[in-house]
Amino acid sequence: MLYTGVLGRRIWMRVSVAPLYDASGSLLGTCSIVQDITDLKDAEQALKEEGHRKNEFLAVLAHEL
Repeated sequence: MLYTGVLGRRIWMRVSVAPLYDASGSLLGTCSIVQDITDLKDAEQALKEEGHRKNEFLAVLAHEL
């Protein structure tokens, strides 16, 4: 999930939610976990860009040979 903060900063979030029940099966509420995965997404994007640059280099090299 991509969230844009008040100052325009983009933050990637992973959100997990699970229901919580009591012994009789009645819903008590939910358990929510929110993780900031912005660094992970930034690293993933950098790897994709690096792969693209590598492919362009190999294409130019193959053309020159």
